[in-house]
Amino acid sequence: MIDQKSLLSVPNVLFGTLFAEPTRNGLNRPKAVRGAGVKMVNMGELFANRRLNNTLMDLVPFNHEAESRFLLYPGDLLFARQSLVLEGAGKCVLFQHDAEHVTFESHITRVRLNHERVMPEYVFYFFESQLGKNTISRIVEQGAGAAGIRGSQLETLPIPLPPLAEQQRIADILGTLDDKIELNRRQNATLEALARALFTAWFVDFEPVRAKAEGRWRQGESLPGMPAELWELFPDSFVDSALGPIPAGWGVGEVGDLLILQRGFDLPNSQRSIGQYQVIAASGPNGTHDKKMVDGPGVITGRSGVIGKVYFTFDDFWPLNTALWVKEFRRALPGYGYELLSRMDLSQYNAGSAVPTLNRNQVHSVPAVLPNERLIAIYETHFTLCQKTLKRNQLDTEVFSHTRDELLNEFFLIKY
Repeated sequence: MIDQKSLLSVPNVLFGTLFAEPTRNGLNRPKAVRGAGVKMVNMGELFANRRLNNTLMDLVPFNHEAESRFLLYPGDLLFARQSLVLEGAGKCVLFQHDAEHVTFESHITRVRLNHERVMPEYVFYFFESQLGKNTISRIVEQGAGAAGIRGSQLETLPIPLPPLAEQQRIADILGTLDDKIELNRRQNATLEALARALFTAWFVDFEPVRAKAEGRWRQGESLPGMPAELWELFPDSFVDSALGPIPAGWGVGEVGDLLILQRGFDLPNSQRSIGQYQVIAASGPNGTHDKKMVDGPGVITGRSGVIGKVYFTFDDFWPLNTALWVKEFRRALPGYGYELLSRMDLSQYNAGSAVPTLNRNQVHSVPAVLPNERLIAIYETHFTLCQKTLKRNQLDTEVFSHTRDELLNEFFLIKY
């Protein structure tokens, strides 16, 4: 592997000498014409991703015969031509693969490299390093309200070019870490979706009750999300209620019968001391403090400024005064409370004028189904297992990300 001494001796070449063809800016497709056709990489995807691999995108009209030169192929590099923030101009993204045809929009410049001379993955990681960002900054121009680059200037940038074998080693190490990060991200998305789907099936759509009532689920059998041992816990019929048909034996009450929200606590920046406890504001995690106010697990949502986001934590925490936290889990447990509040349109209970403010008393008075408490406890077991795996993945991802960033700047030494 390249060490510090050998990297210093690696020759620089002009980026343009590595191009397989001239740079190309993308297509202009107004939002009004989108909805069908081929995928298009927009600025949103460019800034939300580092690598593109079967990514969800808008579909746009596309004339394959006339516009095939605007398609993307594995290894293409995409650069942001414009950005509202200075550091976003020239951002580089690697297009890895897609099962469908993909094109790109007009605010993006495509660079297609000569793979016999250079590995696209290596160049991508170069531009991810501090050295690469410093290099890109040379051609960024600050305009009125936006910063940008010109594709023609990309070819003038100096790029360190070690032998292909060394490029491969660097790309493999960094790529393996990014693969682990991406795998964890996808697994976490799946875990969150599973917990949400189970909550919806059991407590919103009442699917197990319907399955029993319709004879699709019999004692001793298992169905997806419904192990055989749960059969006796679900009723086999519905009764009418103020909220419509609900499972027989369940009740109707208010959100306040399930949980009680409380305003968070003041903590001016001048009184904060960095510590082990997370501070949570209306917009989410907001630094740390050396003291806690609430024992975990906890559920938090926005009270002032930002309304509608809901957060779950296993750990002890300090909810800021811009947030509401669940002070009391009555019939609900933390997992049930998190999913219940996440499904509610909390913004409709805005009691503020200039600044959005959530009225917790209005939330407490919202009508709600009161399920079998034993089922809530069983759901909590599933939710907790998902959240523990999710948290472990997040911690692993933090380690992988830190290692990758350290290696980036070790491989690509900053030269002044």
